[in-house]
Amino acid sequence: SAKSGSPLRFTHYVHMAFDNNGERYFRANAGSVQSSNWDEGIAEKRGAAFMFTCFQRVLQKPDLAADTLNVDLEEHPIPLYETQQKFRELLGQACGNKSRTLIHLDEHKKMIELDESVPKAGKIAAAFRRGAMRIVCNKISRGDQVSSIAVGTYTELPDIPVEGSSAVCREPVP
Repeated sequence: SAKSGSPLRFTHYVHMAFDNNGERYFRANAGSVQSSNWDEGIAEKRGAAFMFTCFQRVLQKPDLAADTLNVDLEEHPIPLYETQQKFRELLGQACGNKSRTLIHLDEHKKMIELDESVPKAGKIAAAFRRGAMRIVCNKISRGDQVSSIAVGTYTELPDIPVEGSSAVCREPVP
């Protein structure tokens, strides 16, 4: 546990799921933009705008219906630093100006899935996730500013055949 006044002591926790959360998880609708209009810079900006929209929905409408979690992407997103400033303002309004928020980006690799018609789909998806994560990481300080830190988790299941998986994944109880 963190000592009082430690920069790692959090006032709020936000869980943001991108998969494996029943029907309540966010997903970027990559088909909402032209597949030819992708490069790493645009992908980072779109990732940031996507994350801002996700947080807007979670913080302003916590009882979302499952069908509102599919997020259309912006064709021409604003610069990343502007999205980060909007995020800080949103977090400050929702959590307070001296808040320190721990943000859990659960199954972060699943926030976007690009089809193979997008050139360099793997690099573009990584840039998208990088942009999304950059706006939620705000310096932890002792000042009056909003701060947050993100933890990204991703579970990649091992390739184990269904038959006999219990012997591999569990210890028998005597």
